Amino acid sequence: MPQKSKIIYPEPAPEGIRRSRRVRVQTLESHKMERIVYDYRRRSGVHVMAIQPSNEAKYLAHSEKLAKARLKRNKLKKAKQRRQKDGRNLSMHTVLPDDLEMTFGHELPIINPETNQEVFVDCIAQQDSIVYIGPNGESPKASDPFVMCRAVNQRSFSAGEIILRGLAEKPLQRITSSTLIFRILHGKLAVTIHRKVTVLETGDTFFIPLDTTYSLRNLRNEEAKLSYVNILKIE
Repeated sequence: MPQKSKIIYPEPAPEGIRRSRRVRVQTLESHKMERIVYDYRRRSGVHVMAIQPSNEAKYLAHSEKLAKARLKRNKLKKAKQRRQKDGRNLSMHTVLPDDLEMTFGHELPIINPETNQEVFVDCIAQQDSIVYIGPNGESPKASDPFVMCRAVNQRSFSAGEIILRGLAEKPLQRITSSTLIFRILHGKLAVTIHRKVTVLETGDTFFIPLDTTYSLRNLRNEEAKLSYVNILKIE
């Protein structure tokens, strides 16, 4: 409804006193498109009927809508960049031969060297099948300093990833039955091996020998990501 709060109508004058019968209007916010609405009458002329309300609310709503759309586009753009960075959903620049024996399962046939028989082994771990857990082995929480997954788990080795929260630390741990090999996929870390500390970053590789202590400390206020291979000691 048109607002009339800025319209000042003449009040009835006391008896014996003359007073202007003009309708006055307070200062309008013309930069917000406030306008006077007139009514043209044949006999009495022009009358002030109302004030056209400001379009500020409409502009704010439109700006908010544009901001939400821009935020959504940025999220999609970042997700696309992340997929391209991770190398997921890439197009092929060549054509696979038709005579290839393709498979979409995780288990592949291999030859067991002990029996010389063909057996099926779970050789593939795709990204969407990986499940992360917290330090206590339960579902990850926001307060956990790091989360990890074990993508491949075999009798002689295992492999997976560790995500270290921003400025968090993986406490000192002794490796008693395996050799750990790490590669930093993203981030900058202070790596402690035995009693020495070194600073490593994206692309660097290091390993923890058998019966050695180590710890990891994230030096940045963002997540660091590492891949690992755990080679078990077989008696």
